[in-house]
Amino acid sequence: MREDSFAETTISPHIYTVSEITSQIKALLSEAFPFLWVKGEVSNITTSKAGHTYFTLKDTDSQISCVLFGRARLKIPVLPQQGEEIAVGGLITVYEKSGGYQIVVENILSLSKKGRLWIEFEKLKERLKKEGLFDSIHKKPLSMVIDRVAVVTSPTGAAIQDILKHLPDIEILIFGVSVQGETSAQEIASAITRINRLKDKPDVIIVGRGGGAIEDLWSFNEELTVRVIFSSNIPVISAIGHETDITISDMVADYRAPTPTAAGQIIRKVREDVIMNLKDLSNRLTRQLEHLTEREEIKLKSLTASIVFTRPYLLTLKWQQRLDDLYLSSERLINLMVSRGSERFRRLSEVYKGVESKVIDSQRERLMVFKFELSVRIDRIIAKQKVRFASASVISSLDPKAPLVRGYSITYKKDGSIVRKADDIKEREGLEIKLGSGRIEAEVTKIYMKSIN
Repeated sequence: MREDSFAETTISPHIYTVSEITSQIKALLSEAFPFLWVKGEVSNITTSKAGHTYFTLKDTDSQISCVLFGRARLKIPVLPQQGEEIAVGGLITVYEKSGGYQIVVENILSLSKKGRLWIEFEKLKERLKKEGLFDSIHKKPLSMVIDRVAVVTSPTGAAIQDILKHLPDIEILIFGVSVQGETSAQEIASAITRINRLKDKPDVIIVGRGGGAIEDLWSFNEELTVRVIFSSNIPVISAIGHETDITISDMVADYRAPTPTAAGQIIRKVREDVIMNLKDLSNRLTRQLEHLTEREEIKLKSLTASIVFTRPYLLTLKWQQRLDDLYLSSERLINLMVSRGSERFRRLSEVYKGVESKVIDSQRERLMVFKFELSVRIDRIIAKQKVRFASASVISSLDPKAPLVRGYSITYKKDGSIVRKADDIKEREGLEIKLGSGRIEAEVTKIYMKSIN
C-alpha cells in the first residue's frame, strides 16, 4: 500500500480554515440560541480598564464564560458578586481569537437574597433621590450648644459604648431598639418619633449600630426608617456600620458618621469648638472692656482736673467782674449822654432864647424821650448779663464738693456705688461716708424703709 493512501481517502472535498469553521460555528450557535437565560454561580469576576466585565458562570459539572460589555453595564445597577447565584440573559457567541464560546450578557437577575436586596436598595435610593430627600437644603445644622443627646441603638451592642466613651459630660437618653430583624425598622422609627414628641427635647439624635452584611443593616434601608429620619425636627446623625457601609439612612440623615465612635467625636468636637470660641470671645471682650475703662479713666481724670471741678468759683468771678464792668460802663455812658444832652440843651437855650416857649418845650420832651429809651436799652443789657451770671452760678453749683462744705455727706457702698435709697443696702453691710473733711466707715445695723419727714 502507498504511504499517502490514508491521506487521500480521508481528505474532505472542502478544507476549512480555522476562521471559516469558527465563523460557521458562531452562526450556528446564534441561529440555534437567538436569546437565552442561563443560571449558575459567579466566579472569576474581573473588570477591564475599558469598563467591560468578565466572569464565569458555573454549576456542579460545567462552566461557561460570560462578558458584560460597557453599554449593557449601564443598565445593571449592581454587579454580581463572587459566589452569588444569578441568571444571565443574552446571546451565545464564539470569541474567534480563542475559539471558545461565551454568553454576551444583556441582563442579570439575582437569585440570592443578597442580590435581591441590592436591587431593592438601588430602586428605593433612586426613587427617594428624585423626591429630593437627599438634597442638602433639607439638612439641619447641629446646635452650637449640645447638652442632651438621644441615642437610638441596641442597648447591649458595642455601638452604645463607642458613643458614650466620647461623651462623658453630656446627658445621654438611650432608646433601646432591635437593630436587625423583622420588627427592627418599626422599633427604630417609633423611637425617633417618641423623641421628637418629648417636652424636653434633646439637641441631637444619634441612630446607629455596628457593622455587618447588607442583610444585617437592612433595617436602615427600609423606607419607614428613612422617612422618619427625614421628617425629624431634631438633627439626626447616622452612625451605621463601618466606614465602607452605606445605607439610605446615611444619605437622608443630617450628618453621617463613618462609625458610632465618630458620632461621639463629632459632638465632642462641636462642644470643644464652642468652648474655644467662647473663651476667645471672653478674652476679646475683656481686652475691649479694659481698653474702654482705661480710656474713660483718662477722660475722667482730665475732666476732674479741669477748672470746672477744681476751681469753679473762678468762672463766676469772671462773670461778676464783667457785670461790674457793664454797670460802670453804663453809668459812665448815662452820665456822659446826660451831660452832653444838658450841654446841648444849654446851648440851644442860649441860641434860641428868643424862640417861643412851645419850641423849647418840644425839645425838652424829645430829650426826655431819648433819656427814657436810653434807660430801657441799658436795662436790657443789664438783664442779659444777669442771665449769664445765673448760668455761671449753676456751673458753680455742679461742684460735687459744694454740698459737703455746707454740711451734707455722701454714702458709698463697698463697690463704690452711691446709696440713694434704703433698698440699696442690707443689714450688716459696710458703708463709707464722705464728709466735707474726711470720711467715716460704718456698718448697717437697722434699715428703716419708711421715709423720715
